[in-house]
Amino acid sequence: MVKTQRYYCLLDIGGSKILSLLVKGNGSVVYREKVPTRETEDFNQVIEQINMSIERSAKNLPRNAELWGIGICIAAFVNFHEGKLYGAPNLPFKRNIPLRDILYKTWKKPVVIENDANAAVLGEATYGAAKGLNNVIYITVSTGIGGGLYLGGELYRGKDGFAGEIGHIKIDGNENLCGCGMYGCLESISSGKAIENEGKKKLQNDNLNTASIFAEARRGNEIAVDIINESVSKLGAALANLVTLLNPDAIVIGGGVSQEGELLFTKLKNYMSKNLSVPQNRQTKLLKSKLDPESGIWGTFLLLDKAGGQSN
Repeated sequence: MVKTQRYYCLLDIGGSKILSLLVKGNGSVVYREKVPTRETEDFNQVIEQINMSIERSAKNLPRNAELWGIGICIAAFVNFHEGKLYGAPNLPFKRNIPLRDILYKTWKKPVVIENDANAAVLGEATYGAAKGLNNVIYITVSTGIGGGLYLGGELYRGKDGFAGEIGHIKIDGNENLCGCGMYGCLESISSGKAIENEGKKKLQNDNLNTASIFAEARRGNEIAVDIINESVSKLGAALANLVTLLNPDAIVIGGGVSQEGELLFTKLKNYMSKNLSVPQNRQTKLLKSKLDPESGIWGTFLLLDKAGGQSN
């Protein structure tokens, strides 16, 4: 008997984009697309957009092949075992959303839902920059800031799935309002969105984005340099606290802001090192993501493949 080849639709849903892949069970990519996340306050419109992305992917299935399952990694507070979202600072999911059940009702296929950074740390530890390491922290710095923990060779979610949310660690002296509704979160001062907002205000230019503010800093604009230094210093201190607490082999940095390269990484290494007092913790590697922007996709691939039809 010939074994039927599985095909998975995998989506990474962030505050600015939805990345979709149709992947064969052996890991080969059949179809890939990226679309902007719809700007809306209605979560039903985002779910509609998710279904449209799945539908477009499914149209690329080979003749007589069927979609086996759907995997979603999303920038939200996710209870993996329940398949529910408990809010999302940069998406319009402000109440408990049973996303797995909603998608299963439409597609009648196994569905896995995971936090994007949790999925990303699994992807990086299995296939990417931290391959072969047993204790890894993944940090995504993009619209928001997310974190995933891979400890003792296993994905660590905590009791309800919310472990590793470094973006919502509180920073002393920071009174900014975060998208989660709280004040003082790291995300509200060190994320790409926070850098952009600060740059627009202090440089008095509404056309700026995070990349252009980094570009201004490279050109020696002192205001831009100060904005980057303030943001990265807080992130570096937060990373140092995680290293002191968990003593990982490596921290992997991904997300859109990680594309700023050496300007970001040189500063981040310096600020992290300055805040480490335990000598062996200085041996923790700071690595750039190797799979970005698909780190979460490939972690989700592993979770869905492992589910074996048991996710609903």
